[in-house]
Amino acid sequence: MRMKVLTCLAVAAGVVGVASLALAQETSPNGPGKANKFQSTLVTAYQSCTTLAGSNSTVTLPLPACDAVRSDAACGFLDSTDTADSVAEKGSGKVKATVSGATIKISAQLKGLNAGCEGKTLNMVSTARVTSEDCTTPPCTVADAATKDFPTGCACGPVAGGACSCSSVVGPGVLAGGKDTNIQLLGTAALDGSVHAFEGGVFIP
Repeated sequence: MRMKVLTCLAVAAGVVGVASLALAQETSPNGPGKANKFQSTLVTAYQSCTTLAGSNSTVTLPLPACDAVRSDAACGFLDSTDTADSVAEKGSGKVKATVSGATIKISAQLKGLNAGCEGKTLNMVSTARVTSEDCTTPPCTVADAATKDFPTGCACGPVAGGACSCSSVVGPGVLAGGKDTNIQLLGTAALDGSVHAFEGGVFIP
């Protein structure tokens, strides 16, 4: 009987110990050993397909589709509607983010932009899901609405000669040092006013 009691107590202690360890681990978000760099090319932003009309669809892999509508009808890369001389320079864009201590260094560059972008400042924003132990009850995940099109301070412009570049640092007052913070990047974009002119992505010719 005594042996059974001691065994039960040992098992109970083990369960409590494991539970305590689990609770201790949950104070920090699960994350990799290293993930300190993000970079992406920029492509033209198009509106989402929400209302299907007619019989439009893709061909290679048949999928329902809508007629394409650019999010920003004015500002974009040079294309066949521009002068032949201008089209000689193909448009391109890129954005890069690097973690350094408790800061994120951001840089962006766009070139080969059309006349609709000239003189404008394109503000780089990021949409993310942030989970951190920098919370009143850690860990916590920030409401998506609070980090949608979050300003990075990287203002590309004014666009001159169809090109712009920018750099910025997101840090003190935004990120806390020594607090594990997991940032899921759901999107990056260059805003023309409040409109997505360009977004992170790839282009297949």
